[in-house]
Amino acid sequence: MPFVIGAGTFITGDFSSGIQSINFSQNPQIQRLYQLGAFTPFDKNVITQSQLSIVRYSGQGGPFSVIPNTSCVDASSVRVNIAAGNCNDNVSISDDFWITSYSYSKDVQGWGTESFSLISKPSVELADGVNTVMYRGTAEGQTTSNGGANTGITFLSDTTQEEGQTIEVSAGSSSLGKAFEVLFGEIATVGGGTGKAIGLEGNASVSIPYTTLYVPL
Repeated sequence: MPFVIGAGTFITGDFSSGIQSINFSQNPQIQRLYQLGAFTPFDKNVITQSQLSIVRYSGQGGPFSVIPNTSCVDASSVRVNIAAGNCNDNVSISDDFWITSYSYSKDVQGWGTESFSLISKPSVELADGVNTVMYRGTAEGQTTSNGGANTGITFLSDTTQEEGQTIEVSAGSSSLGKAFEVLFGEIATVGGGTGKAIGLEGNASVSIPYTTLYVPL
């Protein structure tokens, strides 16, 4: 069984320290072109793309730009290098990734944590003559604004944020709850939130959309 040793796994690149966990997968999407008169496909189309999730303690780098595209070139990406040690041999992964979602969480007495979901550029068979472009749309997100913590997001300049509110309380001997003011809007950067700071708290979440463009050379 290919066990992975946590203490022997090293992450470098734009993510390099304070990492709690990673989850990497690479699954081909296979489109088989079936034909009459045979059980075997006439041909097939294979698109392979990697997914990566990273959870880290806040304050270990960033912010990362998620500003939308204004031209048909790749949106800004991050570089991630993974050297995972196992009982047989090291497994190495090195690629450019695009952040598709971000979340931040910190309790009053806890250390802030950041979670990132990322994807690689899809690899397409028989894609000669075209340039694959990762086109990013407008990132949308929300953040608490009265907890004191920097939640690791900034809003696009010249945009207006909408205000909301959350209230949480339940019956009990102390019966203490929380009420947060929440801002909603278009996001410019993610990452780099408050790490260790007693008395500060906050939450944030961001979704970043992408479209894969196949531009003729």
